[in-house]
Amino acid sequence: MSEKFTFETATRLEDVQRLRPIWESWQNHPNADFDHYHLVLSTRAANATPYVLVARVDGAPAAMLVGRTEPQETSVKIGYASIGLGRARVLRIMTAGVLGAWSDELAATAVEQLAANLQQGAFDAIIFSNVRTSTAMYRALLARVGWSRPSVFLAPEPHWIMHLPPKNEEMWQRISSRHRSQLRRAKRKLEEDEEIAGDVDFRHFHDSASIAQFCQDAEAVASKTYHHGLGVAFKNDEFYNKRCQLFASKGQFRGYVLYLNGVPRAFWMGCMYGTIFHSQDVGYDPQMKEFQLGSLLLVHVIEELIKEKSTGLDFGLGDAEYKQRFSDESWYDCDVTLYAPTLKNRAVILLIRAADQIRKAAQKSSFAARIKRLWRDRAAQKATSEKSETKS
Repeated sequence: MSEKFTFETATRLEDVQRLRPIWESWQNHPNADFDHYHLVLSTRAANATPYVLVARVDGAPAAMLVGRTEPQETSVKIGYASIGLGRARVLRIMTAGVLGAWSDELAATAVEQLAANLQQGAFDAIIFSNVRTSTAMYRALLARVGWSRPSVFLAPEPHWIMHLPPKNEEMWQRISSRHRSQLRRAKRKLEEDEEIAGDVDFRHFHDSASIAQFCQDAEAVASKTYHHGLGVAFKNDEFYNKRCQLFASKGQFRGYVLYLNGVPRAFWMGCMYGTIFHSQDVGYDPQMKEFQLGSLLLVHVIEELIKEKSTGLDFGLGDAEYKQRFSDESWYDCDVTLYAPTLKNRAVILLIRAADQIRKAAQKSSFAARIKRLWRDRAAQKATSEKSETKS
């Protein structure tokens, strides 16, 4: 006997509130946390409206898609540069917003229903952010590829996670001997530096009372990084303060700062969700690059997580050499966009695919890492220059 699928859509906050018990029974990532979702809507997405799709199987809630609709300026990225493509009404299914038990058949039915909204002109595009490629939802999206169903699948990005052992000694044994030697040399160099004179201090920020100090010191570091030059660094603003306070009130916030001579030089922050630590924002002072402060702070964070009996460290979105070094498991995430079948959108798709091919070719090139490093250095110099101008 075939199962009956039905779908319910919540587009008002009061309707979303009624879904809270079901939502919280499925949430497994800080980005999809019910309270965090409301925080984003109230502080970062003022022009957005909720969009939550609940899938029922034979009348019983089985799964959920969590997103928001908003007008936004769309663009295509080539490296760290962006090319504007105009304004569009977008439905964005957020990262980690695919909740519950999605079977292949249920996911395919849900995607067809959303695609019908595109045909009817409800949206210009539907973006599924960072869908794991091994899931039923990704397979359902992939099955829609075709000229009559315009879509873009960006190149999948690796997602790294480190399973934490019960003891610090086991963590050190996992690290290659060469990497261990590098870390020990960096630590010794830091301790023996005449200007630093051994004034090295690791501080932890977990509770609500410490958030203001953490945000102040984290921004002092972040403002010098290449992320700041790109406009994506940690900021001591309303959203970050409230976000840190939110998870601190739940006992889940973890912030770490490395001070040299009393000055913050590196920070790492994230959220303990269950027994998994989800890394969120990190940064180190590029002027202190020779001391490998980022790596030294990461090792300290890992040791502290092991003391807490954490079972894993999720490094989050994006690839990086340090993530590969420390991780022992990975999968792939992919941004998928479904477009309304218009001539303009087909032209947009051709441009996006061309940019993606350029990026793939660059990644295979022996110069890719060098170009990326130069781009980051330029962004870091821009951040430092802007900070100097602000002070003057």
